[in-house]
Amino acid sequence: MSVGPALAPALATPVGAGLGAAGAVTRPGPPADDASVSRPGPPADDASVTRPDARAHVTVAYAANLQYAFEELAAAFEKQAGVHVDGISGASGKFAAQILAGAPFDVFLSADSDFPARIAAAGHAAEPPRVYAIGTLVVCTSDPALDPAAWRTLVSDARVTKIAIANPETAPYGRAALRALEHEHLLEAARPKFVTGESIAQAGTFLATRAAALGFLARAMTVTGPLAKDLRCAPVPQEDDHPIEQSAVLLARGVRENEATARGFYAFLFSPAARGILARYGYALP
Repeated sequence: MSVGPALAPALATPVGAGLGAAGAVTRPGPPADDASVSRPGPPADDASVTRPDARAHVTVAYAANLQYAFEELAAAFEKQAGVHVDGISGASGKFAAQILAGAPFDVFLSADSDFPARIAAAGHAAEPPRVYAIGTLVVCTSDPALDPAAWRTLVSDARVTKIAIANPETAPYGRAALRALEHEHLLEAARPKFVTGESIAQAGTFLATRAAALGFLARAMTVTGPLAKDLRCAPVPQEDDHPIEQSAVLLARGVRENEATARGFYAFLFSPAARGILARYGYALP
């Protein structure tokens, strides 16, 4: 299993750029006297050598709120299927843009259902997106003098000069934070204090390093890992008509180029084993 940061924008370059018109690589032929060259044959026990299947991998782009849960999901799938999982974490909106530009992902796990719907509408989904988890927004602080449950008051408190959120343009939990503040009529008081992370993971870093006194995160990020030790959090009530439904997309490109493992991981995501992992990280299940 390998888990890494989001791919660079260079992913927008179509795979195969720089090849000939037919997309094939031209290789030099054998020398003229090739037939006279004697080559050693395979060792006597060659048939017993097991070689790894070059296709036994799956590349998954996943929303940053899934960071710790995804590590368990990937490990469980690798153990069950013997398939290596390449996991890449980042903001859902950035991944959506990369996928629309042809990025080589097999499966996309978003932090919402809007970006998957756009991907499907553009013809990049092998089948309709499906909700795999429902997230919870929390407000957190690393300052022992602040009570996160009193966040409505703290937004206007003079001690709170910075409030961390994820970029609402690309991170669904950032949009959820704006909706919560607007619902409480606190958005205008909070807006001048915003420090905006590229993803929800960066918003968490702002809190852990005390670059912000208060901030909005996904609950799953605070169940385990460094943030669980550094932060105290309280849930933020969500409007019934705006649940944080997180959808997965089995990508058409993945099915074309890596069908068995792409479909295998996508199916695993909705299995009892995967659902149990998601539940342990505080996600509600559809």
